[in-house]
Amino acid sequence: MSATNISASNRLAETLSLLKYYPRHIPNSLRYPHSFQRQLNDSILSEDSDDFQQDKEILWVLETAAVCIATTDSTGSIAAAIEGSIRDNGPITLVLAKNRNINNHDQEIADEFLRMFKSFDFQQALKFLVIHGRDNLNERIRTLRQSFFKELLSYTASHSFKESAGEEFRNRFTTTVLNDRKWGNKPVREILEYLLGFVRSVQELDNNIEASHTRFVNLVFYTFMLRSSRYMAFIMQLSEDPDVDWYPHLREFQNALEQIASFHKLEKLQRFVHDHRHVIKVRWANNISYPPVEDAVTCRPPSSLARQLFMDFIKPNPRFGMSPLPLDVQEKRFKNVEELVKWNAPSGFWDSPAQIQLSLHPEIRIALDPAMATAPHHLIGCSTSACMCCILWLDAYSRLEPSVPRWWLYRLGQGQEVDVGWAFPGKITGVSAILPLDQIVLEDVQKELSFRMSEYVDVYKWRYP
Repeated sequence: MSATNISASNRLAETLSLLKYYPRHIPNSLRYPHSFQRQLNDSILSEDSDDFQQDKEILWVLETAAVCIATTDSTGSIAAAIEGSIRDNGPITLVLAKNRNINNHDQEIADEFLRMFKSFDFQQALKFLVIHGRDNLNERIRTLRQSFFKELLSYTASHSFKESAGEEFRNRFTTTVLNDRKWGNKPVREILEYLLGFVRSVQELDNNIEASHTRFVNLVFYTFMLRSSRYMAFIMQLSEDPDVDWYPHLREFQNALEQIASFHKLEKLQRFVHDHRHVIKVRWANNISYPPVEDAVTCRPPSSLARQLFMDFIKPNPRFGMSPLPLDVQEKRFKNVEELVKWNAPSGFWDSPAQIQLSLHPEIRIALDPAMATAPHHLIGCSTSACMCCILWLDAYSRLEPSVPRWWLYRLGQGQEVDVGWAFPGKITGVSAILPLDQIVLEDVQKELSFRMSEYVDVYKWRYP
């Protein structure tokens, strides 16, 4: 293990620790010629592609598979890819990866997951999640209950409802729910208020599997109906009024709604598995030979790195004839930077060193799987949005090594997440040269932090007091 790699891992963890508490208020593409926006755009599947629609369907399937496996596991995120060609109906293997080494239980879950989906029963698929992922599902249920706010019910009196539920809710589950619950003659407003009341007070899943299964099936149906209802569009329109102060609550509720409603995608995954059930297998990515460079690093207090970056901002530029700011002004400006971090970060974060546990992300594990280099579909579906470092690393890897394919992702919002424990992979064999990936990723993350800091410290105005 080289000192350079150790140093890069430490510097990256320290930079990410600060970056986590500098949210991006203005997209960099609007203010800065920063390369990260190009890398982010290049990682998203292009609609100009000849196979865009099919590849989009595959990515949806992969994301759903990753979410299902992640729901049964509390240790982190899951990524999924396909080995084999969909187009020529050849052998297909679903390749999974997680941000830690796998064990026998992981393979058992994956095998049961595949057997269950070959049965092509949507409600049994949800039962699989209730049995194996109850803790994670309960966390989503708690978040949904806590995000409910009174305006969601109070504005039903002013909404102009359609005469039929099919027109009001506008999704394919409506007919199923109306028929099963015998709601065909109920007023639409009464149905909506029942759905809102259900999600407001839904109980968590427990050891009674059958009752929990029924509750969860209803919750998936109801959240999906609410998400696509005309009433939610009406509430969103109201929230845009400048005098309304509950817009943040609406966004939290919508996100919590989506976290459960998204399980309707299981139908698409089941259709895919059913169509290829005679040839599909499942395995975990084989990259034991690529451990992280380090398992843990000790980071300096964030205050020292922040001060160093700040001093770089305020260095005088001779080309413009600027002189240094007085020391008292420098301290005043730096205090603004300090207060912002302390506002967002946990108590004690600013002045304390930290021990950071590192893990190799599943997207990287899939890209380094030897068999995936020649896979026909270079698509990765993730249980969560790919983080910034994964986007940067995958982009650099495909640009610098001709034998490596470009990997495509599709999840909206990718690249915005910051994982302080992101790990560089160890020495990569089988490529034409040792690539400077560590340094490229580190430099791009440092640039992103500098740009985000400058949004807050308004450095250019300070240089011209």
